[in-house]
Amino acid sequence: MAIEPITTNGRAIRRYRKLAGLSNHAVAQAAGISSSHLAHVEAERRGASPGVLALIAATLGRPIADIVHDQLADAA
Repeated sequence: MAIEPITTNGRAIRRYRKLAGLSNHAVAQAAGISSSHLAHVEAERRGASPGVLALIAATLGRPIADIVHDQLADAA
């Protein structure tokens, strides 16, 4: 059973990354993904696994809820 990527709030990831003074490369490395993948996640062209999102959130010092879309609210 494959884990579906979660839709992220890429703008929030980028905003929190910049507020933390971290580069795309530093966050990507901490999350175990390429800088290119993180750029796609931030641009909302690609989702990310729950584990990767947890690592991104932890690196940014934010709860994971700050970087994912509320998919139930989006459906309403």
